[in-house]
Amino acid sequence: MIIVSQDRDEIFNMDQAEKIECGQYLPGIYGIFITHGGKHDIAGKYTKHESAEKVLKKIITTYKDRIPDENTVFYIPKEEE
Repeated sequence: MIIVSQDRDEIFNMDQAEKIECGQYLPGIYGIFITHGGKHDIAGKYTKHESAEKVLKKIITTYKDRIPDENTVFYIPKEEE
C-alpha cells in the first residue's frame, strides 16, 4: 500500500515503513509520523489530536481491507474545516 502525504509531495511505501503513529509535532499541532530506514517523516498535520487519531484509524482500516497484491493508495486527508 502507498500512502500519499497531506501536501501531496511525498509518497511512502507501507512495506518499508517501520512505524506509523500519531502524536504531538509542536504545541497545538499533531501529526501522522512515518518511520522508514531510521528516518522520521511527517505525512500530515492537524490542530486536534483526535483528528490525527482518526486518520491513523483510517490508514489501519484501509490496510486491513485492501486486496493483497493490488495497488492501494491512501491519501492523507487535509484538516477538516
